Amino acid sequence: MYRVYLIVGFLLGLYSCSDSGDKSSKHFDVNSNIKDYKSKVKDINIDPLVSEIATIAVFKDYFVLHDLQAGSDRVTHLFNRDNFSHVVNAVVKGGGPGEVTVPGELSFEPKENSIWVTDLGKMLVWKFPLDSILSNPNYKAEQSMKMNMEKFIYKFSFLDKENTLGKAMSLQQDRSIAYRVAKSNLKTGNVEDYGYFPKDIKGQQSEFNMKISLDDGLYVMAYYWKDLVTVCSIDGNLNFNLYGKNWQSSKKKVSYFNGVDIFKNKIIASYTGVVYKKLDENKQEVVVRPKKLVVFDIEGKYIETLDIGHEIIDFCADEKNNRIIFYFADKEKAFGYIDYQ
Repeated sequence: MYRVYLIVGFLLGLYSCSDSGDKSSKHFDVNSNIKDYKSKVKDINIDPLVSEIATIAVFKDYFVLHDLQAGSDRVTHLFNRDNFSHVVNAVVKGGGPGEVTVPGELSFEPKENSIWVTDLGKMLVWKFPLDSILSNPNYKAEQSMKMNMEKFIYKFSFLDKENTLGKAMSLQQDRSIAYRVAKSNLKTGNVEDYGYFPKDIKGQQSEFNMKISLDDGLYVMAYYWKDLVTVCSIDGNLNFNLYGKNWQSSKKKVSYFNGVDIFKNKIIASYTGVVYKKLDENKQEVVVRPKKLVVFDIEGKYIETLDIGHEIIDFCADEKNNRIIFYFADKEKAFGYIDYQ
């Protein structure tokens, strides 16, 4: 959610999906089976200078750290996935050809062994082949695609060589932002709403985080302002909605799900469940970040809630090494992980 503010700012400066109804509804209580993982967090000894608006991921053999407000001339940092040793700092930040002016989200193209980086300054998405940036940290992208100015997908997965599926945002007439799942054709630049979306969630309330799994044939939407997780098949049909006990709450400015991933037939999402801002010791407003992960099986059955005990900026699941990796806001060692099966 925090990094979305950067994107919203650029949208404001610029200036249907089928709903077949709920086929299945399931319910959960995040407090019904809490497991204490505070003492199980293991520090990762890397110390890159990154902002709090950064994302992490695992891709191929690498742990990827992507800084959306990079203070240096490199945006994307790669580490060995197994032992977190440094590999390369890549993706040049700048205004020249093949350079990223204002970094946005990362997307991955496994079949082409490539990383795609959204550039909110040039309104392009740049392609960075892994082989190129590993052999030459100064590599500048040679291939890009234009972003649709009215509705653009800023984080996506490739369905095939021509089509992507991901989270899109658009500026409404009242200058609010609306979010939907959308499909984009790289050749034509056409972007259209895709699949099921809850018809009673609109405007800013539609903000969600998304994970697409082609291997599992599904995608997951976990909503920031609603106690709700939606799981759809990859063709856009609703599998089921997972309703938390606060789904119908009328409380204002309460945030729920912040990030989501899929890990060995489990859906894992970071969870807050409180008013999204608070006053710190200096009486300054600060964002409240999640400290818990909620775990479901792939069929939507609630399993457990992991109390991590630290403020999570971002997390990603590493199936190869049986662990969940975190970027923390409140630890001296900002990166850590837990072993998880």
